[in-house]
Amino acid sequence: MDRDIPDRVPFLCQMSFGHMLLQTGYSPAALWLSGELFAEGLLHLRQLYDFDGILISLHGHSPDWEKFIIQENYNIRLINDPGIEELCPYEIKKLQEVWDKYHSKGEWEMVEITHEFPEWRKNDPGDSSKKIPLADILEAVGQLDALGVIEQEAKESVAFDNFFVE
Repeated sequence: MDRDIPDRVPFLCQMSFGHMLLQTGYSPAALWLSGELFAEGLLHLRQLYDFDGILISLHGHSPDWEKFIIQENYNIRLINDPGIEELCPYEIKKLQEVWDKYHSKGEWEMVEITHEFPEWRKNDPGDSSKKIPLADILEAVGQLDALGVIEQEAKESVAFDNFFVE
């Protein structure tokens, strides 16, 4: 950081969350919710792959998350009520609807249910996996008209973030 001309182009990388899980061995809940573990994981991967730096997609970390959530194998369970102060009434209603409809379903029942969704059927990867395009998800929920606005906001967000990188 001596502000001289660099000897080479810096090599940066942004790891997928799934790859971070595979390489760190942390539980999904802990890696997602603990800012400390997330930073530790990023530094571990930077060292493992010898990157010059890391690109970070920040998400919400709560320092108190372990008071509310525990992970048991593949199940994540709420052990205390974190409150709903930051949710709007629509979000609260939608979360309740999803809970009422699916809380008793097992992992493979949920796989079968989601494989009936039109966006999954349109992109069925067979015995593999692949990303479902945002347009297909929006189309499936009757919101395809919002695609242009979402893409424009994403471009503006990237431009804003890049402004601070330089």
